[in-house]
Order: sequence, then C-alpha cells, then structure tokens
Amino acid sequence: WIQDQMTKPISSHREFFRRRVNPRFTHPMPIGRSGHPCNGMSRWRKFAFTRADGDLSWKRHIFEARFNQGDKYITILLNDHVRTVVESLQFRHSTGSIEFNKEYFMRFVPTERVGGYFYLYTDDGSYQTLLNPPIEFFPDSIQPSQARVFRLPP
Repeated sequence: WIQDQMTKPISSHREFFRRRVNPRFTHPMPIGRSGHPCNGMSRWRKFAFTRADGDLSWKRHIFEARFNQGDKYITILLNDHVRTVVESLQFRHSTGSIEFNKEYFMRFVPTERVGGYFYLYTDDGSYQTLLNPPIEFFPDSIQPSQARVFRLPP
C-alpha cells in the first residue's frame, strides 16, 4: 500500500502542504535561510517592519531616518541596523515633518505589509503614523552590511 501511495501523482492536499511547509521568516535569521530569492521554496518579506519591531515591554526599538545634505536617499534604521532606503518619508496625518538624524521610539505593533502602518513616539509624548516602506536598495544607495542585494522582477 505504501509503495502504491508513493507512486500516485501528488494530490492537491500534498501540493498545498508542501508549498506552505516552509513559512517565511518575519525577521532575519542566519541559520536555515535560503541564500537567494530565486531558490525554490525561499520566503522573503517585502516590508521593512514586523510585529517583532513594535513597542515591546522587554525591548524598546529605536527608529532613525538618516539623511545628509547631498544624499539621494533616506536611510531607514532600526536599532542602528539598516532596514531599507526610501526617496521620501513623512508623517501620515500631520502637518509636521519627521526630523532626520534623530532617534524615535517605536509604538504599538507595525502592520506587516507594504503600506501598513507603524508608529513613532514624538517629543511631546504623542505618536505619529507612517507607512511601512518596502525593503528596497539601489545600486547608488547604502547597502545592508554583510548582505547581497537582488533586484527581483515585479
């Protein structure tokens, strides 16, 4: 019976299971990670901030948007690690603008999708909303340390 089952074509349940048995990592892990986005069954996230990056009681996450005169891109860091670069960045529902080269604490848990929300505490104790940016690096932008960057087709 076992040999007979093994020779049968893959059923839709087995195909469904096999496609989902290797879930994506919500945060970087050096072990067990596929080395290239084109490898079969690799999982990669497209957004910069995950649930693990929110306002946690045991760890405060520090956001910074670095931009210097003459730079082409704004570098987004979390806890001093480069997450992505963007061409523009602004608070979602405010006339004020984000101050570059200043540290902000994360608030709440980010929405895990490109265009989802993440939140930063401001100096007056309130918070501002921003959109969760895509992870994107350009040939002429800063690159994440110790990482290879691949441009995937849309």
